[in-house]
Amino acid sequence: ESNYDYFKPPKDCPCCHSPLIKPEGEVNYLCTNPDCSDQIKAKLEFFASKEGMDIDGLGESIIDKLYEAGLIKNFVDIYKLQIEDFMKLDLFQEKSSQNLFNAIQASKTPQINKFLTAISIKHVGKETANILANHFGTLKNLKNANVEEISNIEGIGEKIANSIYNFFHSEQNIQMLEDFKTIGFDVQEIDKSNHTDILKSKTFVITGTLSQPRTYFENLIRQHGGKLSSSVSKKTDYVLAGENAGSKFDKAIQLGVIIISENDFRGMLENNEK
Repeated sequence: ESNYDYFKPPKDCPCCHSPLIKPEGEVNYLCTNPDCSDQIKAKLEFFASKEGMDIDGLGESIIDKLYEAGLIKNFVDIYKLQIEDFMKLDLFQEKSSQNLFNAIQASKTPQINKFLTAISIKHVGKETANILANHFGTLKNLKNANVEEISNIEGIGEKIANSIYNFFHSEQNIQMLEDFKTIGFDVQEIDKSNHTDILKSKTFVITGTLSQPRTYFENLIRQHGGKLSSSVSKKTDYVLAGENAGSKFDKAIQLGVIIISENDFRGMLENNEK
């Protein structure tokens, strides 16, 4: 027998002392209190982060101070902040307060996939948000979908579908979405009229530097029914390679995966559209 004590997970949340639970099949222990301040702050921090709404200058320490001062309790409150609020906390001079205020206001027209990533739907990260955005196109369509419709989408199982459905049918979140509208928030939806099945069931890996940001090509691939992967395998159909393509390019050669240039890719779309 080992002399070492086995690690015993805590039974209560270290922040609010509510009971912790460990959902079946998951590794993490979760606090059961939706009003736990550490949970709320973590969600606010993620919302403002690069992965979320990408609000420049609104980092963790600023969020903490704004929360502790009672100025923000939820996502919508961020957009109600005034320049004077930042100055009250002695966090900024007038110019830096103005810059942060402008950065917050500039984030009021996010793409739907960015918004779905930012609002902390359980089990929905960047990739799942992209799949949902490209399938439904609008928040209204997603809100009106039932569990079966959501779980039938490739890449989304029943567990994730239930989580999404429950999120959009909770009174608190229905109110939150209404509040976003009230403050002039405008989620940019995806025009489904130009979607095709040209690349249906084809899996792409993107590597190297291209003429546009990688997200531009990712959106085009999804728009035309294709799928994306972060790593090259025998199941990869095409590697879209730009300049300075690295190990993914080498792996594609090794596995005999078709490597295409940006021009080849555009040609695939154009030839099919004719």
